[in-house]
Amino acid sequence: MPESPATPVAPASVPESPVAPASPPESPSSPFSRLGKTLADSPHLCAIRDGVVAALPIILFSSLLLLLAAPPLPGLARLLAPWSPALSLGVKALNGGISIYVAFGCAQSLARRRGIDPVGPAILAAAALLLAAASPDGGVAIDRLNQTGLFAGLVLGLASAELVALAERRQLTIRMPAGVPDAIARSFATLVPAFALLTLVFGLRFLGFDLLGATQALAKPLVSVAGSFGGVLLVSLCDAGLYYLGVHPGGVIAAFQPLWLSMLAENQAARLAGQVLPHIANREFFLWFVWQGGSGGTLALMLCLLAARAKSLRALARLAVIPSLFNINEPLLFGLPIVLNPTLVVPFLLGPLVSASVAYFVFSLGWVSRPAYEVLWTLPAPVGAFLSCADPRAVALELFTLGIGCALWWPFVRRLDRRRLADEEHARESGESAS
Repeated sequence: MPESPATPVAPASVPESPVAPASPPESPSSPFSRLGKTLADSPHLCAIRDGVVAALPIILFSSLLLLLAAPPLPGLARLLAPWSPALSLGVKALNGGISIYVAFGCAQSLARRRGIDPVGPAILAAAALLLAAASPDGGVAIDRLNQTGLFAGLVLGLASAELVALAERRQLTIRMPAGVPDAIARSFATLVPAFALLTLVFGLRFLGFDLLGATQALAKPLVSVAGSFGGVLLVSLCDAGLYYLGVHPGGVIAAFQPLWLSMLAENQAARLAGQVLPHIANREFFLWFVWQGGSGGTLALMLCLLAARAKSLRALARLAVIPSLFNINEPLLFGLPIVLNPTLVVPFLLGPLVSASVAYFVFSLGWVSRPAYEVLWTLPAPVGAFLSCADPRAVALELFTLGIGCALWWPFVRRLDRRRLADEEHARESGESAS
C-alpha cells in the first residue's frame, strides 16, 4: 500500500520529457511536514510497523486456507467440503499465533534500531507473551494468542528491546571471557533484562492481572475509532496530505497497522464461524477501494493522462501505466509532479475522501461482502478487490470508485493539458523561427 520532497514547480515549467522525472522537492518546513517526518522516523512506530509486516506472509497463507475452507462459490464449496475441517484447523492454528509473530518481529526491529543483537530481545518478547497468556491451570489457549494478545505482544516487544538496550548502556550484562562461543556470550548478555521482564510479567500474572485482556480493552476504542467513518476520512486525508507535502506517511500509517491487523483477524474468525463480519475499514479496504494505483487514487489520474493531447503528458502516462497497475505511483508523484503542485491538490485530496465515503457506505449497507482476506498489495486493483472480499460485486465497487476518481481528475487534467499543449506549440514555433 506506496517520496522525499522539492520546491513547487509550476506545471508549465516541468521538463518536456517525463522519462526523466522532476527531482524530488525539498522538505517543506510546515508544522504538518515536520510532524510527519518525526512520526516517520520514530523507532517505536517503525518497529510496530515492521512487527505487523513480519506477520503478513503467514496471514497471507492463512487467508488462502480460509478462502478454500469457506469458498464464495457454491460449487467449489461442495467440492472442498471434505477438506473444510482440516482447512479451518489450519486457519485457527496460524491465526492463533498472530501476537507471537508480531511480538517477535517488533522486538527484532527495535533491537536493530538500537544497535543491539536482535535475537535475544525477540525471543524474550515471545517468552514474555506466552507467560502473560498462561491460564491458571498452566495451559495456554491458542485463542489467547490471536488478536486478543496482539497489543500485549507489541507492548512486550518494545519493552524487551528497550530493556536489553538499557542493560547494555548501563553495563548491566554478564560478560563472558574471551574464547566463549559468540552465541553463548550473546545469550548471557540478555540474562539480566530477561530475568527482570519475565519476573515482572510472572508477578502480574500471579497476582491475577491479565495483561492481554487489559491491553485489548485499552485498544478497543482505538479500533472502533479507526474503523468508523470519521476514522476512514482521517486516514485518507492524512495519507494524501502528507504525500502532497512530499512527506512519506509511513509513520502515521504505522500507528494504524496493528489496528487493521486486529480487524482482519476478527473478520477472518467471523467468516470461519459463519457470522457477520464486524469490520469494514481494514487495510484491504484502503488498498482496493481508496488507494487504487497508489496514494491519492492515482490510477484514475494515469487513465486521464492517457487521453491528453500534450505529448509530454501522454509520454508520462505511458511510462506510469505498468507501475500504476501495480499500485506504484512515484513516477506520477514526482514526474508530473503532484507533490507541492497547487493545480492538482484538489483531486489528489478529494478523490480518496469521495471514494472512501462511497465504499464505506456500500459495505455498511451489506451490498458487498466486507474485506476478510489478506492479499499482496501489488496486485492490480480489480484482482485485489475480488480476492480480499471473495465477492464478484467487489470488482464492480472497485470500478465504480475508479470511475469517480476519473471524473474528479478529468477537469484538472484537461486544464493542465491545455497549458502543456500551448507550451509545446510555443516551443515548436520558436524552434522553427530560429531555424
